[in-house]
Amino acid sequence: MYQFKAKLLLELSGGKVSRREILKYIGSAVVGACVGAGVTYIGKPAEVVEVPVTAPPKKAPEYLKMGIVTFLSGAGASWFGIEGGRAAEWCIEKINREGGIAGAKIKYVIVDEAGGADANVTILRRLQEEEKCDVVIGWISSADALAVAPVAEELGQLIIIYDAGTNRIFEERRYKYVFRTKSHLAIDAVGAALAAVKLKPDMKRVGTINQDYAWGRDNAAVFLAAIKKLKPDVEIVSDYYSKLYETDYTPFITKLLADKPEFVYSSYWGGDLIAFVKQAAGYGLFKQTLFAFNCGNNSLQALGRDFPEGILVGHRGPHWIEYLDPKSWPLQKEFVEGYYAKYGVYPVYPAYHMWQAIFAYKAAVEKAAALTGEWPDVDDIIKAFENLVIQTPNGHLIMREDHNGVEPMLYAFSVHTPKYPFPDMRDPLVFSAELVNPPVGVPTLEWINSW
Repeated sequence: MYQFKAKLLLELSGGKVSRREILKYIGSAVVGACVGAGVTYIGKPAEVVEVPVTAPPKKAPEYLKMGIVTFLSGAGASWFGIEGGRAAEWCIEKINREGGIAGAKIKYVIVDEAGGADANVTILRRLQEEEKCDVVIGWISSADALAVAPVAEELGQLIIIYDAGTNRIFEERRYKYVFRTKSHLAIDAVGAALAAVKLKPDMKRVGTINQDYAWGRDNAAVFLAAIKKLKPDVEIVSDYYSKLYETDYTPFITKLLADKPEFVYSSYWGGDLIAFVKQAAGYGLFKQTLFAFNCGNNSLQALGRDFPEGILVGHRGPHWIEYLDPKSWPLQKEFVEGYYAKYGVYPVYPAYHMWQAIFAYKAAVEKAAALTGEWPDVDDIIKAFENLVIQTPNGHLIMREDHNGVEPMLYAFSVHTPKYPFPDMRDPLVFSAELVNPPVGVPTLEWINSW
């Protein structure tokens, strides 16, 4: 059994972090496995102010309406959208069982995200105009999230993006009614670059392979920018892009075998990741090269024992079922055990992301209600949401004034043990939030270029 011990530096960086500081922190902010030891968590941030809600506020409604938008069909459904939908169901049932949000129970409607950006704009309008939703939580696809955000602003509809990873949403404009309760792709790509330097300080050859659309291109751009800043003498020998839903990866695998990179970063997800891993394992690619898959977390249970050992698995934040250790962190124990008991699988990162979205909304409403003494309007909730800090199954989530959440990033090596029918994790690397998230108002690539 591999348990995690972490000292998380959760205070946000108020300014730019230099390359020297980044390299200095690789040793101090990266945490290794501590076999046989419990998790330690170094407190909550000093600025957290908890405002308990002891009674329903004045004029509290009997119910509030929540819209949930997630993939229920198509390539994004299995191990992504369906798990997000399950987590929504689990969270809402728990909240209603325990008295609701500031005394108001939740009624919800869940809608399939499949259909593309235009369809999701239509969905958002319907959830506001016909369903009368107080809040809409959703969106895995970055394209869908980018499409609905300006429409939510136009409608004055509060939305929470729970999973989409693009860095562009809050870098390209500011929003009043749009929040995202997780970090964006910078933590994945910058975290992988930090891991590469930590694990292979003498490496000379690095590569990437990603899907040929915005998610893959953006991940590659951020990783390559970061690795070149951290290790200027490294040679980029592979930078490949396969079409979305490719079935034959042989040409890419043979190129990677010939290129001989020592470290490869990939943002493959879902069926593409599963197909690539199966085919590459057959060629022995993972014996030659250390791979980091930032979305590896939610393919572990799908692949089971077919997922090779020794791969650096990303968790899209700190979202692993043993981080934090359930034995010493009650929120993790409750979520993992409750989710498994209800659905027969363990929660993967989209499930954790949905937990964060729903409970951050709950915390914001209850904070606003406690401060005003009445049921809050949307402006009160928005004010309470900004700079909110909540406890989560994996530690703490910090909401910034730019409406984006920030988290640390976890990578760990896959290992087969008797504990699970899928890989466990060993030798975790946890990069603090301040190392992998750009400061407020600074675009990701601009931040990296300033190191």
